[in-house]
Amino acid sequence: MEYHIRCNVAQGGSYDIDISRESIVNDLKKKISSKTGIPVEDQFIVYMGRVLDNPLDQLEACCINENFLIHVFSKSFLARHRD
Repeated sequence: MEYHIRCNVAQGGSYDIDISRESIVNDLKKKISSKTGIPVEDQFIVYMGRVLDNPLDQLEACCINENFLIHVFSKSFLARHRD
């Protein structure tokens, strides 16, 4: 089974991601990187107010569900807009 997830990227753009329910956060980051060009190590992902910062967490354990929205920021974007 797969999740269909919507990614809103702070730098602009919205992307649809299809990913296996058994995937981990790092797998999601790789898919996001292939769509956005934001390197995996530069991504900051927020889902329902929670930062997904453990790359080994399973998506199911993060309570991600079908058709949910995640927000993606690059760390460099956050550094530029911190103040």
